[in-house]
Amino acid sequence: MKKINVFQFSLTLSILLIIIGTVDLRMFALVPLYLTYLSILAIAIGLIDLYYVFQDVAIAVRIGVLLAIAAILSSLGPAHFSAILQFGKSLSLSIADISLIFGFIVFPLVYIISYFHSYSLKEK
Repeated sequence: MKKINVFQFSLTLSILLIIIGTVDLRMFALVPLYLTYLSILAIAIGLIDLYYVFQDVAIAVRIGVLLAIAAILSSLGPAHFSAILQFGKSLSLSIADISLIFGFIVFPLVYIISYFHSYSLKEK
């Protein structure tokens, strides 16, 4: 059985949390419909990249770094900050905030750090 590496693990969890957040935001109509479509597009791109990361395609791992950077940058918008400030006010907002923090920040950071760590190990 093939061992799952950090890239696969962090990208999988990030996509899973983005799916949970997207469903939550859509079910409770917390965002406009076009943002839901953009989230679905991001999920599709992430799933395609994840497939190739599981196939050990080197360029897919590098694309994953770019996707992780894009996820982090997209989470820095003022709407996300105001949403995080509402954490705990309702279950739906709390789920959205948790998925934002882990899906767009924590797991993408793990991916980036793992990439540069593995890159530095290859250089030695």
